[in-house]
Amino acid sequence: MKIALVWKDDYPWDIRVEKIGKTLVACGHETHILARNLKKNKTEEVVERMIVHRLPPLRSDFFNTLSSIPAFFNPRWVWSLYRLCKRQTIDLIIVRDLPLMLGGLLVGRLLHIPVVFDMAELYSAMWADLNKAEGRFSDYLLKNPRVGKALERIAVKYADHTLVVVEEAKARLIEMGAAEHKISIVSNTPSIKEFERLQPADQAVARWNGKIVLLYHGHVNTARGLETVIQSMPALVDQFKNLLLVLIGDGDGLIPFKILTKQLQLEQHIEFTGWLPFDQIPPLIKAATMCVIPHLATEHKQTTIPNKLFDYMACGKPVIVSDAGPLRRIVEEENSGLVFVSGDVNSFIQAATRMISDPSLRQQLGGNGLEAVKREYNWEHDAAILNKRLEQLAARAHR
Repeated sequence: MKIALVWKDDYPWDIRVEKIGKTLVACGHETHILARNLKKNKTEEVVERMIVHRLPPLRSDFFNTLSSIPAFFNPRWVWSLYRLCKRQTIDLIIVRDLPLMLGGLLVGRLLHIPVVFDMAELYSAMWADLNKAEGRFSDYLLKNPRVGKALERIAVKYADHTLVVVEEAKARLIEMGAAEHKISIVSNTPSIKEFERLQPADQAVARWNGKIVLLYHGHVNTARGLETVIQSMPALVDQFKNLLLVLIGDGDGLIPFKILTKQLQLEQHIEFTGWLPFDQIPPLIKAATMCVIPHLATEHKQTTIPNKLFDYMACGKPVIVSDAGPLRRIVEEENSGLVFVSGDVNSFIQAATRMISDPSLRQQLGGNGLEAVKREYNWEHDAAILNKRLEQLAARAHR
């Protein structure tokens, strides 16, 4: 089968696009990725046996950016996908996330090709979080949550199949009227084979020697709840002098959080690494003592699950998570960590104190998380579901 995978940003890189693409290739499918081209790379090249097609770059950076905005019926995207499907005789289209889904549906209908909606994020709720955090009028116009909800309904209704990452997202779509048999859960899980080979990063082991390391990686902004963790640190450091909070990542919260760290005189207890390539992060997780996901319990966080939870569990690390629905459910079901009330500093202090004070508890929780990943929350499990659904779609399309 020939499959077109549509991705709204430059490629490489995106971890979910890479995992899906590699899985398609491993199953014998000829895989084509259609991607943006802000970096003005080659318009076509092979990356790890996947054929990457990029939008032809324009000479002007401004017009190259403006004309390739991944927005609904952007004619550059629609024409590029149509041309790709015609030239390569594509059998199936997968569109990663909402912004380009309507264009994908249009091409699919014109060429009678099944279209799969990879709904890894609930965009309407994510846009609401962004608007609340940033408060820019231009963002509200371009990322209007009400428009997002309307577009999500259309996309799910007309997609031949929809992929979501967690049970709560599936339940939400069914409440909206979506057919249950047209929704599959393909989560953001790690390859257990890759994580089994991991070793802790030597430099981190040396640098963090003698410290209790609480690690977070991902976007650094207010919607992630990191302010709650930073504000809890003075009370925790009073009890545990060797506590170190390590924040890996970048975002619009990085500078404000560094300022807050200085105001609280925590420079010796909070380490900001900035952005790191993903392949450098798992060895750092391995070297940490425990990990944290403090996401605020907004509508967005109630319907998605971050990759990092399963990465932490795959490394055998106990986790402290907020009570955002999917996080709480999985951690409590698997007994792989402790839960605190979203945005509540005192609740976080209580959970962290309990975990830091009890090494045997950390070992038990971390071991439970690792076993859960080996049993269910791994990409080998999710890849089998993905391929089964795609084969079923292909079979129906050729009847």
